[in-house]
Amino acid sequence: MIENRRTGEQIEFEVRTPELLVMRSTWTRPGQRAITHVHPEMEERFEILAGRAAFRIDGTE
Repeated sequence: MIENRRTGEQIEFEVRTPELLVMRSTWTRPGQRAITHVHPEMEERFEILAGRAAFRIDGTE
């Protein structure tokens, strides 16, 4: 597990292969956000198990 002590984010890698990365990301502090970033060669999918999530795509939330 990787933990960011500043944001409280915890990441557990469940599957890591050259073709697939599956990880469980837990944000323990309300209001914390990931910095703006892009993955031009990747497809991302999210499954929210508890709480709420907001996403910004091309500048639109």
